[in-house]
Amino acid sequence: MFPANPDCGNLFDEMDWSQTPLGAREDWSVELKTLTNVMLGSLQPMLIVWGPEQTTLYNDGYAAMCGHRHPAAFGRSFRALWHDIWDAVEPIITDAYEGRSTSMDDIEFTMHRNGYPEETHFAFSYTPVRDPWGTVLGMFCACTEITAQVMVRRAERTQRERFRQVFELSPGGIAMLVGPNHVFDYANEDYYTMIGVGRDIIGKTVAEAVTEVVRQGFIDILDNVYRTGESFIARDLPIQLNRGPDGEMQRRLIDLVYQPMRQEDGAINGILVQARDVTDLRAEEASRELLSHELGHRLKNQLAMVQAIASQTLRNAPGLPCSAPRMIRFSKEGAGHRRCASSSSR
Repeated sequence: MFPANPDCGNLFDEMDWSQTPLGAREDWSVELKTLTNVMLGSLQPMLIVWGPEQTTLYNDGYAAMCGHRHPAAFGRSFRALWHDIWDAVEPIITDAYEGRSTSMDDIEFTMHRNGYPEETHFAFSYTPVRDPWGTVLGMFCACTEITAQVMVRRAERTQRERFRQVFELSPGGIAMLVGPNHVFDYANEDYYTMIGVGRDIIGKTVAEAVTEVVRQGFIDILDNVYRTGESFIARDLPIQLNRGPDGEMQRRLIDLVYQPMRQEDGAINGILVQARDVTDLRAEEASRELLSHELGHRLKNQLAMVQAIASQTLRNAPGLPCSAPRMIRFSKEGAGHRRCASSSSR
């Protein structure tokens, strides 16, 4: 009879309603009969709470939210179904019975519906149902459990926060650009320092936020990375940036990487920018190299002078006595060499 809700449809048909506060089905009000047909004909999770005793009816979609309490909860009181979260639910159902609707995109409960505590989230609306004279007869609810979606979003936020912390702690400037127009989605402190502190760049394109790089060809490079998926890597790349104290142009040297970012299906959706200002580092290296060269040159000059003095001193020095107590004479063996020789009469 209810193909969209076979489980709860069978319970509905098999229930002896005359033994419940609602009474026999043929005696039900037009409002209750109509809502029951709507609920059991819908794939959307739905709930009806009816009468002073708050008797509960629901469809298969809502049954899945009840956990192990289904099917025992069908046709019983709403409080018996949600006794573990009644402190949170009771004010909302009371408002409905007093004629006030409630709608929430995300309400959080800690439920024990499966025998253990679990965090759950729901989007729902409670709507009072009235008879022709305005008396509230009960409440109708359309709802969706969004626990899985909330957990996914939370995991994504956690991952983004971890990436953000990594980016903040990483040496050098990092920025994330999204879309084909290269819109700034994130930039760490070092990136702001590199381009000039005080710029308002988030939510703007590179061409809008760092206008001076357009004529230097950087937008063309970004376009090529986004189009081809090939990374761009450069060392000691010269760039002109308006980063002086008064926004004046400065020439800098940067190590730069443009890395394409991809979606799960492989499509490129942004570019990761890694940049390091090496201007001061290269200047220090050049200074050290110059100093090293100058010191080397001076040491060579001093060494040459010492060698010349030593050579002159040795050339003019008198002969040195040998240790043997004999007559001594000097003889040359090759250029610049002398040796002691013994002389004796034979």
